[in-house]
Amino acid sequence: MKKIMSIFIVMALVIGIIPYNTTKAKTKYDREMISGYVTANYSAQDEKIMKALKKNAWSSRANEDSTIVSRSYAMYKIYKALKDLGIVDGTNYDWDEEGFKPISLRAAGYTKILGPTKTQRKAVKWMLTNSAYYYTNIERGIRKPEPFDGYQQLTRAELVNMIGSAIMRIYPQNLKDYALSTTWESSPDFYGFDADETAFYKGVIVGTEIELDDYATKEDLSRALKNFKIVAKYAIRPVYKDTPKAYTKEECLAEVAELQSWLEERYGAKMEMMYGTDEIYRIEGHGMRNSSRVEFDLADYDGGASKCWMITLNFTLSLSNGQRYVFRGTKISFIDTIKKIITVNLG
Repeated sequence: MKKIMSIFIVMALVIGIIPYNTTKAKTKYDREMISGYVTANYSAQDEKIMKALKKNAWSSRANEDSTIVSRSYAMYKIYKALKDLGIVDGTNYDWDEEGFKPISLRAAGYTKILGPTKTQRKAVKWMLTNSAYYYTNIERGIRKPEPFDGYQQLTRAELVNMIGSAIMRIYPQNLKDYALSTTWESSPDFYGFDADETAFYKGVIVGTEIELDDYATKEDLSRALKNFKIVAKYAIRPVYKDTPKAYTKEECLAEVAELQSWLEERYGAKMEMMYGTDEIYRIEGHGMRNSSRVEFDLADYDGGASKCWMITLNFTLSLSNGQRYVFRGTKISFIDTIKKIITVNLG
């Protein structure tokens, strides 16, 4: 009996001195696989970009030697990156027409912001009230406003969502896909949000078999922000008109005819009317799947007659997977911008 008790005591002592993995969150979630692949449809410049992105790959598990980050610290660093890119002050923000939609803190679902410093709280408020972070209480369906807890430790899943939200708001889907992560693990934080996969498809979060239910560290955040700045630098930007103008339906149809001719001449691709309507067209051929389409909708924007172009592009040789682009307002040259997106992806 004494011998058995001695064994238990020794085992207890051994267990007691095993280091606790502080970067691992308490809950383990089911794995969901997203296959990322690289095709031959990349230029020499793309290859160079992807090589740079891979240098900042995440390890499968979070580094225990790196400090865990809080929500307010991570949002401050993302805010700072946006400021460095000229986004916050508007000097380098191409999407002023699609734009931020400033909202009140309460409209985002919060009564106040908790955080260790005034600088961090200011950054968090900007992110929340400028719709630069999608995973707010309102987005999660929590209708009763409550304090935003900036002290809370951040999981890798939520960090990915923060980065993805910034991409979708600042550069609305207007970045080329690189998809250099082979697989990733899901968590409830991801369910129902578009921002979750964006950071992976754009090459910001790179790695293999990444555990997203670990706590995020400063190393994770630093690597993600380095890649965010790389992909932001090479964003596809809209083409603007010299003089803003409103459109009639006839002018929209004239632009459709121009796009039809350009696609056939450059790529031998077809663009034909869908569903018997002259507002929706299917594009197919030369690397374009037949689910690709372009449509326009005349509406009242900015207090005057304008138009909205919506284009869903599904390139056979990339991971766009029916990616939708939306252009609004009177300043953007819609057809020139659509041509630019197609050219960047097809060459």
